[in-house]
Amino acid sequence: MGRRLSLLLAVETVTGILLVILGIASLKELAKDSAFMHRYVLVPIQGINAALDDVTSLGDHPRDAHIVDRIDAFTKHYRDEIQVAGNSRLDARRQTEELRRAGRLALIDQERLAVASLQQGVERLLPAANGTGVSQADLDGPRASLHELLRINLQFVDAAEDDLIASAARTRLVLVSVGLLGVVLAGVLAWRVRMAIAPRIYMLVRKIRRFHEFGIHERTVMRGRDDIAVLSNALDVGFASISERSRERETFLAVAAHELKTPLTSILGFVQAAVAHPEQRERALDVIRRQARRLAHLVEDLLWAAQERSGQLAFQPIPVDFAKVARDMAREVEEVIPSHPIVLAAPQDGIPMLADQALITHAIWGLLTYAGVLSVANAPLDVAIERAHAQVVTEVRIRGPSLPPEDQIRMFDPFATIQYEGGTAVRSAMGLSLCRRIANLHGGSLRVDDKPGVGPVLILELPA
Repeated sequence: MGRRLSLLLAVETVTGILLVILGIASLKELAKDSAFMHRYVLVPIQGINAALDDVTSLGDHPRDAHIVDRIDAFTKHYRDEIQVAGNSRLDARRQTEELRRAGRLALIDQERLAVASLQQGVERLLPAANGTGVSQADLDGPRASLHELLRINLQFVDAAEDDLIASAARTRLVLVSVGLLGVVLAGVLAWRVRMAIAPRIYMLVRKIRRFHEFGIHERTVMRGRDDIAVLSNALDVGFASISERSRERETFLAVAAHELKTPLTSILGFVQAAVAHPEQRERALDVIRRQARRLAHLVEDLLWAAQERSGQLAFQPIPVDFAKVARDMAREVEEVIPSHPIVLAAPQDGIPMLADQALITHAIWGLLTYAGVLSVANAPLDVAIERAHAQVVTEVRIRGPSLPPEDQIRMFDPFATIQYEGGTAVRSAMGLSLCRRIANLHGGSLRVDDKPGVGPVLILELPA
């Protein structure tokens, strides 16, 4: 399509340039024709009329000689400069060509005879003007010759006018032909460009309408580097992003419903048990307290996940003791999932650092609960916290089978789910996605290291 557009532009440009060139050439030709008409046609007629006036004024004896000399000078000038016959000048050659095209070559001989007759008449006037005086009989010959020469020149004017009209017609024909040819070529190329563009535009419009009506993203692969291909690829990226956001929103709602349902069900069940069996009230209240705490963390997790996806996760760092925060969260997690006791190894003198306490607390909660999900039943969680150069490294060992590489990648995707050993339920990896984002906000990182014989290890690195 790019070549067709370039060709269309080239045709329009060439047509415009040709029309400008032809217009300029026509104006120059018109200027030449006007100069020729004035110099070689109109000026001689003015000279003939002046000579006729001079002939008419003859008869005043004191001035006759001077007037006859002027008529004689005009006759010689006309014969040498203007007369077509025997004249090799450019104007004379042009006049001959015009007369030939008009079929009036006989006027050349008539002009030559008229000039010869005028010259003979003037030669007879010269002695009379310098002697006894000019009589009316002496004037008849020159007057008749001048009238004949005037008639011939008027026919020259007609021939020149006919040639100008024919030249203008040819110029119009050329201009119209070039213009029509350019319009036809441009029209053909424009039609071909439209045939190349329209189907692709209609396809994009159908794609947009289907996406608007049904939310279906149909990838359209358009090859090329033209603007439509760029637009199509941009739409594909945009629609894919919108579809991904929609899927994430649906997954978010599904995760929220699934994750909130379990503790709510437990709370309601043990409330009923406490009411029906007063002797089990203490145990029921303990379970309700643990599930309520879990529920609070889940709600907080969902809210922060939504803020993180919208880019509105607040970050307010203050001095905190990372070791103390880890110990507090370990005790809290043990209360929620007592089947996984936590073995924590951390410096007793504390680990001071600058961090957002709420976010760091949630990150540790997410790591420990997620490790509990992946660990085998009743297996302890080994947590090691130590300083390493300018970093604080937290390692959470998961006692369970190795994770496939694809699960290691997906466990950090927002709202991703994986099947874990020891149960049939599917849990969300939303916590690790948020945990990694929290680590990044603090200038650290979160990754998983799965070595043969050791099992998966979650590694959180934060600047000290």
